[in-house]
Amino acid sequence: MTCWWNRAGQARTSWEDRRAQSSTELRRSLAADAASVRDFPVACRSASTPVVYEVRRPDQAVRCVSRGCAAVSVVTEKRWYHGSREDLAAVRAAVEVPVLRRDLVFCEYQLLEARAYGADAISLVHAALTSERLAELYGLALRLSMTPLVEVHDERGARLAAELGARAVYLDFTDPAAQARAAALLPPTTVTLAEAGAEVVLLGGSMIGDIVRREP
Repeated sequence: MTCWWNRAGQARTSWEDRRAQSSTELRRSLAADAASVRDFPVACRSASTPVVYEVRRPDQAVRCVSRGCAAVSVVTEKRWYHGSREDLAAVRAAVEVPVLRRDLVFCEYQLLEARAYGADAISLVHAALTSERLAELYGLALRLSMTPLVEVHDERGARLAAELGARAVYLDFTDPAAQARAAALLPPTTVTLAEAGAEVVLLGGSMIGDIVRREP
């Protein structure tokens, strides 16, 4: 199996290819003209069905929304999951619930791109970033009015999310006891998401975790 460092590096190459096609200045302009943001944490807590569905196409998103879901998630990672920013834009145009962009995010350009293509929230994976870089990207996401969904895999990540004041945290754990310990480190104001055992269920949520989780 390919190690998680190699996969993360290949994901980084994927967004570098995208950046070569369009300048950061253009993305900044597009982000400024993007539609108003939908509040991801509020939607998670107010939905009749506390589920975030991972989708690929607009018709899938519409069906999920008809079931009363809180939000939908779109994986835009190209190499491993064959997603695209166009998928994100198409889903955003088809539904009225918040849309989460899930990818391995490394730089400002990706946040601007996410906002330009309609993301209301964006995943920031602690295992793929230094704590300092995560904090920088977290702050930029807020300035772009998006909700940063901090994805954590250990208690250190949960502590950092709490320090940042994260409104939404995805708990990516295989051990329920470890997940419970990490969740206990978060304030009650934080919306927790996981595949199971959290306030909100993110169906299909292991996809990015598959890339960044360390192998035995």
